[in-house]
Amino acid sequence: MAVPLFFKGKPIGVMEAVNKLYKAHYTEEDITILETLATQASVAIQNRRLLDDAQEAYRKIMELDRMKTDFIAITSHELRTPLGVILGHASLLQDCIGKEHKEEMDIIVRNSMRLKEILEQFANIDKLEQGLSLLHRTRVSIGPLVKEVVESFQEAANEKRIKIKIDPIQTQIFIEGDMEKIAIALRNLVKNALTFTNEGGQVKVKVEQVPGYAKISVTDNGIGIPVEEQEKIFERFYQVEKHLTRRHGGMGLGLSIARDVVNMHGGRIWVDSVEGKGSRFTFILPTNAAQAAAAQRVFQSS
Repeated sequence: MAVPLFFKGKPIGVMEAVNKLYKAHYTEEDITILETLATQASVAIQNRRLLDDAQEAYRKIMELDRMKTDFIAITSHELRTPLGVILGHASLLQDCIGKEHKEEMDIIVRNSMRLKEILEQFANIDKLEQGLSLLHRTRVSIGPLVKEVVESFQEAANEKRIKIKIDPIQTQIFIEGDMEKIAIALRNLVKNALTFTNEGGQVKVKVEQVPGYAKISVTDNGIGIPVEEQEKIFERFYQVEKHLTRRHGGMGLGLSIARDVVNMHGGRIWVDSVEGKGSRFTFILPTNAAQAAAAQRVFQSS
């Protein structure tokens, strides 16, 4: 006796009963049992096929991810040396070239520096992905760190006639963290705010002490982020609306690096935004290593 195996109306095989004990005849009950077994077998076979397909797809994704990581590492390494030579000679020429070519030389230096920033972002991504980027925890005073980062963007803000300021900090706030990496995260957020804020706009940085954490927010009145994009913006190489990216520039790396740095500290980062009105990026950092470990357990379980 044979029963076909179907899954969603499509035949995928046949189940056969070759003989019966004592050569007895098959009954209606036997047919019902075999049909039931055939239904269960069809589901099991199809589930196994789907599992095999999923594992193969995952293997291919991992291989592509490895190739991407290798490409980033090799590219950033190979480009760093010639770029350093270009910047060195360009800076030398900038000091001794005549006024008639100064503007052209300034363009070369400015764009070389922009390329250097991109390579540094690639290097940061590679270190984070490989787990090579470790935290060097020290006692960090958040106020002076924020002030230094904001001041480093003052010239860029002036060029776009954007007002950049820090809300008055009410008290000294200290955390145990990696000062350099926290600065990288904050720089990426401030740069993102300046990039997507139109001329004449405003960027504001605020620092607060909340129980167990230091809270830092960067608010702008720029173009904002569509609701459907807000869950994706911290993904690597993700760019909100390609036409906006072409207009404002960017590789889609800065926010993902900021997220990774915050996560390494056991913190959390998020965005509140209204399209056409602006965005507020906020992250919290635990005040000490014990608080960070506890926070990571809570975040992983939530």
